[in-house]
Amino acid sequence: MKKIHPLLGNTNQNKNLEIFTYANEWSCKNLPYLYDYNLFGYNFIAGAVYIEMFLSGLRELTDNREVVLLDMMINKTMLIPLSGQLEVQLVINQKTNLLEVKSYIPEQGFINHAQVTYLESKKIEKIVPSSFTQSTQEIECKKFYQNLYKSGVKYGENFKQLSKMELGKAFSTGLVNITQDYKEYTIHPCTLYAAFQLMTAHLANLSIIDQTLYMPVGIKSIQSFENIDAPKKIAVTTKFKNMIHQCDIFILDSSDRPIIKIYNFMFKSVSPKELLTQVKDNMNNLIGNRSNFQNIKNIYINTISLLEKLNNQQYSEKKFSEICTLIILWATRIIPFFD
Repeated sequence: MKKIHPLLGNTNQNKNLEIFTYANEWSCKNLPYLYDYNLFGYNFIAGAVYIEMFLSGLRELTDNREVVLLDMMINKTMLIPLSGQLEVQLVINQKTNLLEVKSYIPEQGFINHAQVTYLESKKIEKIVPSSFTQSTQEIECKKFYQNLYKSGVKYGENFKQLSKMELGKAFSTGLVNITQDYKEYTIHPCTLYAAFQLMTAHLANLSIIDQTLYMPVGIKSIQSFENIDAPKKIAVTTKFKNMIHQCDIFILDSSDRPIIKIYNFMFKSVSPKELLTQVKDNMNNLIGNRSNFQNIKNIYINTISLLEKLNNQQYSEKKFSEICTLIILWATRIIPFFD
């Protein structure tokens, strides 16, 4: 009997139909690791969860182990309730090649949280970084997670998979320690998120070196490969081009074979002063809708505090955790301060 994917659940749609829908109910009981992603007291769904849903949904639909996703967008952050269940869907439109992750809230109906398009076939190049010796600064992972906790990013044990990080300007590497049964997943969200944690540290380090805040903009392409062994290594490379810069992220097994490649994770230089103005304007606009504002009031207050600390100050290693926290807030689209 075919195993049901833990995130996707069941579907009663026929594969010959243009719209193919997976439906599942998430709860603390059946997906406890989702509750290990906590920002300022709120349990949000990490973007890595959406990517795993997209990849595994396509694999089941097309029976193709190597797939390509393009132009991923996170439209609205998903809050997961501390009790009860949350109805979640993955919708695959075979006519438009569009995938969407939605949740159902009784008072609001279906909410589109993330979307991406896919390629049905493409020759995938298995290019990997040629060296793991170019990094310069080693970061103690235990201290990294402890300092993020103090800044309001409270990862549970499932989201603490990085066992080693070495940061450089053009090249950073990390090692992961797998704590979950990864075989049910294309890439377990906690392991994929470890790659984003390395990218966050990489961008924070770049921000300190260049004395400007670098914030992520979006992902152009995600590729998955037939994985034989467990993920072990992560590498982040940087490319600078005009105003928009790019990172490539590689998740590899112990033999340096690629499992996941994220191409052109774009980032740009931003001003804390401009961000501060935008966040305050967004908060003032939300105050009129008291119920929605109360749900994320803490996020706004803490984001403003972070930006005020970084505004008109030199970025030093002492600001590393605060910059990382701001990057995480930015990337999750909890506050739309880059629309």
